[in-house]
Amino acid sequence: MVSARHPVVVLGLPASIAAKIQYAKAVAAAMDTNKVTFPSPDPPSPQFASDIAAVDAAQTAAQSKTKGSVQARDEKLAVLRRDLKQLASYVQSIADANGTDGAAVVESTAFAVKRPSIRTKPAFRVAAGRSPGSVNLLAKWAADRALYEWRYSMDRTTWVSLPATIQSSTTVSGFVPLTAYFFQNRVTTTGGRGDWGDPVSFSLS
Repeated sequence: MVSARHPVVVLGLPASIAAKIQYAKAVAAAMDTNKVTFPSPDPPSPQFASDIAAVDAAQTAAQSKTKGSVQARDEKLAVLRRDLKQLASYVQSIADANGTDGAAVVESTAFAVKRPSIRTKPAFRVAAGRSPGSVNLLAKWAADRALYEWRYSMDRTTWVSLPATIQSSTTVSGFVPLTAYFFQNRVTTTGGRGDWGDPVSFSLS
């Protein structure tokens, strides 16, 4: 099954204060350039620009090591960090509303984007059953009216048929631990009979 999650906005704040300031300026510039896409940023652009300027000035003062200047800078930096988090949430809401274009929305800002992972369910899986010597065979669901056929082999040449089912999974027993077996399945639907799938190797511990 393929994940349908939206791309995620990544704040990705740089380590140094100077880099944080430049990062915030880049975000501000991107938001101003894309006012059609981002019509109502939170905080508003003038406030964000003012908070950036305040940190910039406070950082200059802190470098002079004036008493209390470092604390004052850190307080203003905390405000800027909060602004960036709010803007990241705002950009995320716009990206979510744009569906498949969400990643492009995020990429138009200075924020990074974490794309959703794509996870595909295997067409056929084999797992140990609950009782000794048993295995579970699990195929992808094919259709409401489908017949699932199963078989196994020890050499991939001579195959032993197992009972067919109308469910996409079955449990079969009689297998010897520490012995390699190969399993296959195929599905018949109203559209016709499919081919046997690739053999899946499995051995019970």
